[in-house]
Amino acid sequence: MLHRSAALLLLFLGPLAAAQTSGDEVLSRWRDGWTDAARGVEAVVVRETLDRTVDGPRGEIEMRTESTLTYSRDGTTDRDVDRALLDGRPIGPLARRRFESRTDRAFGSGSDALLRPALLPGVLLANASASGSASAASLDGRPALRVPVRLPSARGIAWFSRDDSPRLLRLRVTSTLPGRARAVTEANYRPVGGLDVPTDLRTTVTLRQRRRLREYVVTLHARGTYRAPRIVRR
Repeated sequence: MLHRSAALLLLFLGPLAAAQTSGDEVLSRWRDGWTDAARGVEAVVVRETLDRTVDGPRGEIEMRTESTLTYSRDGTTDRDVDRALLDGRPIGPLARRRFESRTDRAFGSGSDALLRPALLPGVLLANASASGSASAASLDGRPALRVPVRLPSARGIAWFSRDDSPRLLRLRVTSTLPGRARAVTEANYRPVGGLDVPTDLRTTVTLRQRRRLREYVVTLHARGTYRAPRIVRR
């Protein structure tokens, strides 16, 4: 009976202790683990499939690109597109660039936000700070710590594993864009070679536009998947 009581007590205190954990402490422990794992890493290379959907007054248009993404140690990300489809039809580089130009003119910063890949968290969270305590959470059935974070130009929520060296599980970022637009991105991560790399991304951009004396809301969506990660070391 004593052992059972002790087990029940631990089950009760576990979430309570997690709820009282400092968010900055969780971020600090995660950054320490990232720094150790990133030593000697020159780049992280992944395959990306990105579907962008524009929901405007004339209906939906979808652009799919298949690319190789290279995350460099200096924080830059290069995308090498090798295949594109517009509404399911293969198109060449010229047609893809025309689509990019049209969406840039129509949606401005919203179009740019839709193109952003899921970033490596070591860059994204390098200057982040917690805006509250870590609280116990369950993420897809896994025990997690939920930490609200401040980023240089946005706010977000990060979910970490409850390990001594926490792993990043998910990151949601909300940012305000020029022209009364807002972008919400949510990426999931998994450990590869000691680093947390993205597995998928969801982006939603909402903006208001006025045409012919009418104002309406335009919604843009992007869905990214990331596979075949490769760590390039010195």
